[in-house]
Amino acid sequence: MAGLELVVAIALTLFAFWAWQRGVITVHLPGPDGAREVVTRSLGSWLTGAVGAVTLAGLLLIDAIRQLVLAVKTRGSDAGT
Repeated sequence: MAGLELVVAIALTLFAFWAWQRGVITVHLPGPDGAREVVTRSLGSWLTGAVGAVTLAGLLLIDAIRQLVLAVKTRGSDAGT
């Protein structure tokens, strides 16, 4: 189960990077005297999705580590008896 959680956490992290890039848009506008102004627009739905995905990935990673630690402790106590 911990292996599956790690795979899902990696997939969620990759999704988060992709979503974050889609959530930030740079717009080049003509300014006064021929200068160009750069405006950065943030799309909240994509950024929220990215933050949610990273949060869930972190929780899955913590649970996978917990499961691995419990498995090692259980295996160690069975070998000693």
